[in-house]
Amino acid sequence: MKNIYDILLFTLANTIGFMSTSITYHASVLSGRFPTEIIETDPAAFNNAFFTGTMLTWICCAVVSLGFFTIRSKWRFIFLLIPALLPIAYGLSVLNEFAALPLTAS
Repeated sequence: MKNIYDILLFTLANTIGFMSTSITYHASVLSGRFPTEIIETDPAAFNNAFFTGTMLTWICCAVVSLGFFTIRSKWRFIFLLIPALLPIAYGLSVLNEFAALPLTAS
C-alpha cells in the first residue's frame, strides 16, 4: 500500500510541474503583473524563453525526482518537491524578466 502512495505522490508532483507553464502564466496575467502586449512584440522569443524553457526545466526535474524512489530518508521528499517547485520558479523568473523589459515596436 505504501508503494501506491509513493506512486500517487510522484505522479501528483510531476503533474503539478507539467502544468507549471499554465499555472505561472495565468497567475501572472490575472494578477496584472504581466502585460500580454509583451507577447505581441516578439512571440518567438517569448515562446522559446518561457514555454520551451519551462518544459525543459520540468523534464530535467522529473528525471531528478526519480530519486524519490531510491532514497529512504526524509530527504526523499525534497526530490519529490523539485519537479513541482523549480519549473514554477523558473517560469515566474522568465515572466518577471519579460515584464521588466520595455515594450519596443518591431
